[in-house]
Amino acid sequence: MLWSLVQSTTIKTPAPVLSADCQNVVGLATSMKMTSAQISTLKTANCCSVLGVYCYIGNQTSSIDWQGLNLNGTVSGHLSNLTAITSFHADNNNLKGSLPAFPRTLKSLSLNHNQFTGAIPHLPEAIEEVYLADNHFSGKLPALTENLWYFYASNNKISGNVTSFPQNLACFDVQSNHMSGLIPDLPSQMTDLVLQNNKFSGKLPVLPNSLVQLNLATNKMSGPLPSSLPSNLAVFNVYDNSFSGPVPSLPAGIQIVNIYNNQLTGQLTVQRPVQLVANVNQLTGVTVNDLSRMAVCDISNNPIWKNTLDSNLLGNCWAYGLKSPRPVGLGKRSIDDADVLLEKRTDPQVANAEMLLMTILLSIIASVAALF
Repeated sequence: MLWSLVQSTTIKTPAPVLSADCQNVVGLATSMKMTSAQISTLKTANCCSVLGVYCYIGNQTSSIDWQGLNLNGTVSGHLSNLTAITSFHADNNNLKGSLPAFPRTLKSLSLNHNQFTGAIPHLPEAIEEVYLADNHFSGKLPALTENLWYFYASNNKISGNVTSFPQNLACFDVQSNHMSGLIPDLPSQMTDLVLQNNKFSGKLPVLPNSLVQLNLATNKMSGPLPSSLPSNLAVFNVYDNSFSGPVPSLPAGIQIVNIYNNQLTGQLTVQRPVQLVANVNQLTGVTVNDLSRMAVCDISNNPIWKNTLDSNLLGNCWAYGLKSPRPVGLGKRSIDDADVLLEKRTDPQVANAEMLLMTILLSIIASVAALF
């Protein structure tokens, strides 16, 4: 009787009633393989202000931050059902599979360092920043919407070309993909353009003065470079292309210059670089006004006379393949070995000495032949 009374007075705590958004968050967490303890925590708090999930008034999910949680599942369509979310971050996990459609309210997406595959879904009009580096995305790049400021998708398998850049775009990084085609006109406020290790071709578009980093290394670009570079430029990497013509005038504040393996000509002058790599070109002179910060320098394999360079520069740079020493009396016309040989042949004293030596050799040969 007493036991029955105890039983009848025991009150069971009802299961929490989950909001519609929380049901979708729990479904998303389940597909991404959160632990049962984590999912229980989400349910207990109705998926608000816990485990990186934040809400507006009324329990509508505003943002999810699940970075570095060792998740190894997939991102299910529950993400698409979150009708008010503006931010979804799940970097540094081991998530895989393809992505569902993005919510139309999404402004910030960050999924760097995972194992996602398939094409990148259509970007919502509201999106402002996208971070998808170090995955296995393939297919063509989605259209870049007008509100987009930052787009990072390096180290994937994306193909196709870029038809146009949004006018608000500041940073665009798709290095180490399979993209090709011409580079479209750059926005007037762009600061970073990173296209290294692709197959972009054609000439360089006009560079905005806001540009801080230009990295076009290992592509199929050709034609001349502009006569001068943007005054804010700090990183200038155009190595392993087919650029030709005079090397441009460099801004005083530039830190990294890498123009290796092009057909650039003329004089290169750098104020105070940290890295200078200019080998395998047709440069005829290099000047570095201040060597105090220089950590890397390679000016080898250019038609430069060593004795025209500053001795401190030679002491701090790789310089094999330069012309050394400059023969006396060549003037300004000769810069290569063929010219050196030509000058020697046309010098009367050299010619007479060569003739005398040839005569002596012939006499010796004739004397030896007479003995037999």
